[in-house]
Amino acid sequence: MRLLSLLVAISIVASASAQVAQLRVETATSRGKTYRLYIRKKKTDLTVVTSDNVVGEPTVDAHQTRKGIIYGSIDHTESGAVLVSEDIAFIQQKGNFIRKNEYSVKAARGETLLLVSTQTGPWDAEGDGLLYRDGKFVNIGTAHDAGFGRNGTIVGWYYANEDGTKWGGLWADRYNVYKQYFEYRDGVRKLKGKLSTE
Repeated sequence: MRLLSLLVAISIVASASAQVAQLRVETATSRGKTYRLYIRKKKTDLTVVTSDNVVGEPTVDAHQTRKGIIYGSIDHTESGAVLVSEDIAFIQQKGNFIRKNEYSVKAARGETLLLVSTQTGPWDAEGDGLLYRDGKFVNIGTAHDAGFGRNGTIVGWYYANEDGTKWGGLWADRYNVYKQYFEYRDGVRKLKGKLSTE
């Protein structure tokens, strides 16, 4: 019964996401396709171009806050010598449409959204997390993954060198790389403990 309830809940979420936003094929050739994002059946300026090396079809995950902010992320992966994944975050509020390449919306709390920079290909270079609130972005510092903890505190981590500075390089050549944890609240960022990835 619990498994059935979970499957029904997943189905409802997927259906709700499809009603909020969809990717529709705009053009198709032997070399690839162009998709356009539609929100509430109205087209936006956001397009995704795939090649014949695309891995599956691009997917969109979208949601809406109580006050009507529509937000989500598009995932698009291409193959070749290496796999390259491109995420695109989008936010629509009161007719204002925002696109953020190489970001995904990781979490929402009320009308506040948390975006995290995503990786592309074999080269990892940690980016900054962004907090979207009242129509503005606030940079929360380096973040590989993050979410909302208790009382609205943001908790997350990023790949770091031993001294806590952000790490970047070929993941296959990593050495002395750590997961550095942090907390962010009311404009104050604090580093917490770190764990070795070796």
